[in-house]
Amino acid sequence: MYSEIFEEIGLSPNEAKIYESLLSTSDTSVSQIAIKSKVHRRNVYDALNRLLQKGLVFQIFQKGENMYRAVNPNKLLEVINEKEKKINSILPSLNKLYNSDPPSEAAYIYKGIEGYKNYRRDLLRVSKETFFLSAKGLWLSPQIDENFRTKYV
Repeated sequence: MYSEIFEEIGLSPNEAKIYESLLSTSDTSVSQIAIKSKVHRRNVYDALNRLLQKGLVFQIFQKGENMYRAVNPNKLLEVINEKEKKINSILPSLNKLYNSDPPSEAAYIYKGIEGYKNYRRDLLRVSKETFFLSAKGLWLSPQIDENFRTKYV
């Protein structure tokens, strides 16, 4: 249900399934996690270790088998914010590299909705006469969110 979104923010498919299954349970063993998440038991151990490193799961030491529990989902926003800070810290250098040697003439091929958004951003960035071949008008497509249109205009 939420696994796809978890994958989009950087969790592996197994991590996403396991985290989602842990959200709806209390202290859970590896065997229970494997059954509920439908991830093979030997893969559960690797995914749990990565989730522990990301701070999304914590381990409870008990007699016998160790148990696991998901951390509050607000931690997901912290993870994203930390990644955003890291990107923002190197963004000036990346932009400098990107703009250091622009090609004088080039042909670009953009595909999909994100490609369409990138081509629109490039039009604003370049601010020069532009020619198109087979450009598809996606401006009013429901796939383009209103927020993007407003910022573009």
